[in-house]
Amino acid sequence: MSLTLFYRRTCPFCTKVLDALKDWKEEVSRKDLDENSAYASELIEIGGKRQVPCLVYTTDQDEKKALYESDAIVAWLENKQNKNESASRKDAL
Repeated sequence: MSLTLFYRRTCPFCTKVLDALKDWKEEVSRKDLDENSAYASELIEIGGKRQVPCLVYTTDQDEKKALYESDAIVAWLENKQNKNESASRKDAL
């Protein structure tokens, strides 16, 4: 699964998501809209709006999905990580 976070360094909601990613075990590409204005166009193309933070993930069917709102993103990451840890424990048994 491919993960990309669109964010701005000056956004407190983005900081909340970045803090949650510190414990994330998978690689997440990061695109700071303040560093590259082309990222804003890419974000609008994928999600339909320029709102950050936005986590873009690729589904099993190769569709790109945009997830907005810091609380929703953090909850999604925690849920995904818990599922991955459960699967790892089962494999270890």
